[in-house]
Amino acid sequence: MNALYGRFGMNPRGKVTEICSFSRYEELLFQSGFHSADKLSDDYFVVNYKTNVGSEEEWRPPRNLAMKISAAIAAYARIHMYQFISRGDCYYTDTDSVVLGSPLPDEWVSSSELGKFKLEHKVRTGIFLAPKSYILETEENKEIIKYKGPARDLVTAEWFKLQLADLSRTEEIPHSENFRIDWNSFQILKKDTMIKLALPRSKKRAYVYDEQGSWVDTKPVDIIDMGSPAATADLKEKLFDESKMDHAAQMASREGEISAREREMIARITAREKLLEDRERRVAAEKENLEKTARLAAEKAKFLEEKERLAAERQGANIWLRLQSFLIPKAEIVHPSESEKAEKEEASEMSTRDKEIANPKPYE
Repeated sequence: MNALYGRFGMNPRGKVTEICSFSRYEELLFQSGFHSADKLSDDYFVVNYKTNVGSEEEWRPPRNLAMKISAAIAAYARIHMYQFISRGDCYYTDTDSVVLGSPLPDEWVSSSELGKFKLEHKVRTGIFLAPKSYILETEENKEIIKYKGPARDLVTAEWFKLQLADLSRTEEIPHSENFRIDWNSFQILKKDTMIKLALPRSKKRAYVYDEQGSWVDTKPVDIIDMGSPAATADLKEKLFDESKMDHAAQMASREGEISAREREMIARITAREKLLEDRERRVAAEKENLEKTARLAAEKAKFLEEKERLAAERQGANIWLRLQSFLIPKAEIVHPSESEKAEKEEASEMSTRDKEIANPKPYE
């Protein structure tokens, strides 16, 4: 709704929230209306920027917009509510509701008629610390607690009583958020934080206290008298100074965003360079392994070739030995065992012959 209101509504310099691509993010980053951005992923960003900033063309509101009607309705509502909020027994008021010390006439109260008040509760006691920060105890023993801010679920009736006794009291309470989105990693996380509980402060109106230090009213933070040329000149000067301050703040914010973008790009480039170095090392290691494998394969092939050559030589030697065994005469082939047997037989014959010579037999 903020984005739609800022673009097409009453504010010519409205704030737009857009989910865009990386190229669109870079385009918006260098525009004068750039405010902030969050990274969803490597390809998508959430960008906040203002429209019609530094535009030389005159802003023309949409034709279906009637500012005077909404202004008139708000003004008539304030006029109608003033007779109730200005009463001495008015304890608290909001846009369309009041808490009074005495009942209204019956002709002002109805649960169904448009334009009249509806009796919501009969209040026994109540503590009103600030706008949208109060507690009511009804006659039905029901507690109604209202507190504007992130700590609205942490305040209790006891806290309102202690805060009423000391309006400057501050308390820090641990709080755990079970559903928190980390847009950088796009994960849902649980985060433990410390929430500061204190009297809410309004940037639009200042609080008015009585002599006892009790809050009794509010007043505008700044009132500008538009009834004189001097006041108009002061207003223009003030708005000009605020515009210069806003421009300086925007420039500082843009410089910070650009520096952060540069750091992010440097970190991304460094990570990519490291990734390339790792890939080069892996490729070199794989190349070395391939070369080693090729060398081993060549050595294995050489070994197999040498083995085959030796096997062929052995087979040739066996064939040559077989041929030689057929070519050499068998008489000349004497085995060591048969030679020894022949020598023994020859020695035995010689011994027998010697005996016969020494002892000749008689002639028959």
